[in-house]
Amino acid sequence: MRKRNKILKGVNIPGLILMAALAVGFAAVSEPLYLFMSRIGRVRGVESIYTPGSYTGSAQGYGGPVSVTLTVTDKDIETISAKGNGETPDIGGAALRILSLRSLKQQTSDVDSISGATYTSNAYKAALDQALARARGDEESMEQSSGGIAFGEMSLKDGSYFWQAESFDSSGFKDQVSLTVAEGAVTSCSWDCEKEDGTRKSILSMEGKYVMREDGAPWHEQAEAVAGYVVARQGTVGLADANGYAQDAIASVSINISPFLSGLEHCLAQAGGNISEEHAIKP
Repeated sequence: MRKRNKILKGVNIPGLILMAALAVGFAAVSEPLYLFMSRIGRVRGVESIYTPGSYTGSAQGYGGPVSVTLTVTDKDIETISAKGNGETPDIGGAALRILSLRSLKQQTSDVDSISGATYTSNAYKAALDQALARARGDEESMEQSSGGIAFGEMSLKDGSYFWQAESFDSSGFKDQVSLTVAEGAVTSCSWDCEKEDGTRKSILSMEGKYVMREDGAPWHEQAEAVAGYVVARQGTVGLADANGYAQDAIASVSINISPFLSGLEHCLAQAGGNISEEHAIKP
């Protein structure tokens, strides 16, 4: 008995009880705890811009649709729930959780994408933008004011389509765009460039052999972001300005994307999509 008392003498019993209670409490309220953590340092609105309620948006992700549901007060986003059953759990699924937390803290969809989950990140942002537009009541006006092509207005034939520029550009590359359509929707898209010897710009960029600006995102990441935007939003609405430069929708893209847009139009034409003169890329 004396030995047991000696051992207990050095143990902080009240501290152990408190730690146990906290552990049980944290386990019991894991979701409220997540929401509590998201409020630390959260930006707060100062004027009424939303109609309070719950709103949902959706966009095409890497492996299927990504949906985002949010609840808002008149000034703030209170909760965000993002789901993508077709996304890879350890990559896309994890990205959705991180992106949701970032958006809650910053109260915007304009957050940094997750490296290695570009398609999922773009789909999340597109779906969140859609839900926020509905919360603001300006979804229709947003679509009407943004130039671009909406795939939903076309009747696209299922299949894989490819386009390559007729000549090499001043850097010795030919642009290439590929597109896949399934069940009338664009399910994948890619943009790359190839030299006469078969060297691909994306590979050179990944290996650090093709560098545009030291302070900007590498070319292959910008190309992936543009293609991911098209798949996620099922179109190019709001993507580029009249000069072929990406707008604020993809802040990380600084390259001129006119060759990509031109190639995309050719692929859509192969798929049976009729592009109006208003939206066609001028040579």
